[in-house]
Amino acid sequence: MLLVPAAFALGAVLAYAVTFWHLPATEDPGAWGAFGDFLGGLLNPLVSTLTLFVAARVLKLQREELALTRKALEQTQLAMEEQAKTAEQQRQEQRFFDLLNVYYQTVNVISYTRLTTKGVERGYRDYNGKAAMAAWLRNALELHDFVLNRGSVGTNNDPTDHADEIQHMDRMFVNWQDYEAREYFDSYFRVVSHLLAEAKGLLGEQHHRYVVLFRSQLSKSELVLLAYHFWLDPESKQSLQFAETYALLQDLDRGDLRTELEKEFGYFLFGLHISEKQEALAPTDTGSPEIGCSASKDTPPRV
Repeated sequence: MLLVPAAFALGAVLAYAVTFWHLPATEDPGAWGAFGDFLGGLLNPLVSTLTLFVAARVLKLQREELALTRKALEQTQLAMEEQAKTAEQQRQEQRFFDLLNVYYQTVNVISYTRLTTKGVERGYRDYNGKAAMAAWLRNALELHDFVLNRGSVGTNNDPTDHADEIQHMDRMFVNWQDYEAREYFDSYFRVVSHLLAEAKGLLGEQHHRYVVLFRSQLSKSELVLLAYHFWLDPESKQSLQFAETYALLQDLDRGDLRTELEKEFGYFLFGLHISEKQEALAPTDTGSPEIGCSASKDTPPRV
């Protein structure tokens, strides 16, 4: 850039020399002053123009650098937001697995000792975890028989003969108390209730997806126990609301128990809409949930 004014100055000097070469050299300061004014008059506008050009160029470069910096900052912010989302999702997953771990631990500490008979011999067998739940249900004969659905579910939502025989809820409540269900499963019910109650706050927008994963962990015996809990325990009223939100009993087999709960609470507990309720009442023979097909106390468990 500096070569332009230098070349122009050199050209001006050469042009001056060619024009006045025939004149003798002078020692008159006034003549040299006029020569300087001549060069200054030629170069000053050029230098000023070049200065403005350079200033405009510098300003443009600064604006381009500022735009690049702004873009880089925006990309950095987007990356940080993405990292924050990923970190939050990881925290949510960790919270879910923490809750799931508490659930597993609670299930694993459940124990039940069942009296067995074989001929004249009597003995005891210990069960733990989900096997203990199934064994408890097999031993609670009338609760067990009600789940077996030995009759057929009426198309008009009428109770079966078997349900009439045991007088529905009153008789079931007595059996639920007599077999000390709360003593065995109170901690389990509270953990499930807490998990459902805290799901939205801890797991964020994905809480339904995580609860579906939890629901898939429930065995058929657990679904039966939870169904009886919602039906017979007055303390279950709050957890019942969350169970309806997440359709916790969606996979409960159709039968007398499910029919009674549909009459009592409606269909949201099972993830059904009104248009689907006729399908829910269709006759079916699904057998017993993890508790065998016999009401005998000697029936071996399915572990």
